[in-house]
Amino acid sequence: LWREPHGHAFVEFARRHGDFALAGAGCLVALDGAGKARRVALSLVGVGQMPLRLAAAEKLLAGTDLSNDAIADAAAEIGKLAALDDAQASGAYRKRLAGVLLGRAVRQAAARAAALHSRE
Repeated sequence: LWREPHGHAFVEFARRHGDFALAGAGCLVALDGAGKARRVALSLVGVGQMPLRLAAAEKLLAGTDLSNDAIADAAAEIGKLAALDDAQASGAYRKRLAGVLLGRAVRQAAARAAALHSRE
């Protein structure tokens, strides 16, 4: 359990409401007093056979200000994954979609974490 204040987000994409997601991304972020990521947890669903934790991407984001460049570097780690390739979507599409969703999740989680910091 994360005891420090943190923000969270989970975003997913499905072709139709109620369908299984083609991809989804989850993020937890704790910020330090300067607004930099002190702790980050990232996960993906729908890309592989099971949910995936992105430890390398987490390390890339830790200590940064979660800028667009830092998020792009972290999302690039998704390209190294083996992705599902089926009748619903190609593996390449799932990885591209997962990268976009990861960026959205990180930004939403960071905004929520910043809002908690401003209350303290």
